[in-house]
Amino acid sequence: ARMLDATEEGSSRLGAVYSANIAGAVGGCLLAGFYLLRVYDMGVATYAAAACNLVAAALAYTKLSVPVSIAASKDGARNDAWKLVYAAIFLSGLTALGAEVVWTRLLSLLMGATVYAFSLILAVFLIGLWLGSWAGSAMARRNKNVLLRLAACQLLLVCAIAWSAYTIAVILPRWPVDPWFAGSPWYNFDFDFTRALRAIFLPTLLWGASFPLALAGVARPGTDPARFSGEVYAINTLGSILGALLFSLAAIPGLGTRGSQEVLIGLSAAAAIVAL
Repeated sequence: ARMLDATEEGSSRLGAVYSANIAGAVGGCLLAGFYLLRVYDMGVATYAAAACNLVAAALAYTKLSVPVSIAASKDGARNDAWKLVYAAIFLSGLTALGAEVVWTRLLSLLMGATVYAFSLILAVFLIGLWLGSWAGSAMARRNKNVLLRLAACQLLLVCAIAWSAYTIAVILPRWPVDPWFAGSPWYNFDFDFTRALRAIFLPTLLWGASFPLALAGVARPGTDPARFSGEVYAINTLGSILGALLFSLAAIPGLGTRGSQEVLIGLSAAAAIVAL
């Protein structure tokens, strides 16, 4: 992060780095679920992941000669709205992983509780985050009013989560299924991918766009880009951790999946209000 400037343009490039990271996650998810675990075993999949890390380390090592400008980090140079931005991105991460827990549970009833179904659902979720973060990076670079865009993403999530809930509960169970699909598993995988795409792709785009917009919202010349990017990433991840735990251990057992999705809608509305 310190190789980039602490400006709106620099933060948009940070968003692009985040987008590239998620693109790698999509590839790793599909490679492990549909090739490494199917053809080989857990050991080979683990060694392949370790090999990817070694390649990443080698690539980073080749960049050691690149000069890095470390800007002075001053609390007074921060954007005045940074606390509210952190609160909004925390709620965004909480709803994102909470929704993933709920929707994976519901979609597995349609697609089956297999490693292939889980890989497809996760891949669709990550693809949405990837494309959304790429779009959010472009918006952060071309438009100065990034906090309004962040609020708009959270407000649109209120409708998008409701649409996903309706799609999973009403539309997908009524889709006709051709029994000839059983002749090849790849037809089933294509059908399952299409159903997951129809159900959860739209809200994942908005969650993905929210992260680079939050980065641009707290960026200010004179601050350390590694500091604010690390803090935004940390607070978003903390929300994700709590969302996964709270919804899997408390919300779904206590409120059911319908009540849990109503809570997700309320949390997105709260994030929009905070961002506004």
